[in-house]
Amino acid sequence: APACVETWGCGEQPPPTPTRSAAPLYPPFPKVVRALALVWISHLHADHHLGLVRLLELRSARPGAAPLLVVGPHALGVWLREAAARLHSPVEFRFVHCGAAGADAAVCAAIRRLGCSWLASTRVDHCADSWGVALQHSEGWGLVYSGDTRPCERLPALGR
Repeated sequence: APACVETWGCGEQPPPTPTRSAAPLYPPFPKVVRALALVWISHLHADHHLGLVRLLELRSARPGAAPLLVVGPHALGVWLREAAARLHSPVEFRFVHCGAAGADAAVCAAIRRLGCSWLASTRVDHCADSWGVALQHSEGWGLVYSGDTRPCERLPALGR
């Protein structure tokens, strides 16, 4: 089993929970929530982040679960803190801005557990404070992700 799992967005559909009728289709879900180490949100559109609060609730309800590392635009950090203050149960997370992710010790530790040697980010052409990300795996392959941004030269340059 992997040491940690990453998810690249948490859209409007909240993750299934044991109280939903579809829960039997997702027996490993509690393990995935527990193993999750990092969430990257590329920009602040609802289809990328509205499910994040529910994910944080599920994660925080698990005894002994470490706070989830959330990487995103500045406004996401503000929104999460405001949403968390209004919930009936506490949610725990650590927020890192996309532009600082490559130099953040916790982000670097999470990607190393995935077998990646580095992470770099760049602004992309979409709404305000939108970001693309590139990961390089120690086995030689890489991944470049931009959410649903318009084409821009900075993104392919990041992957080279």
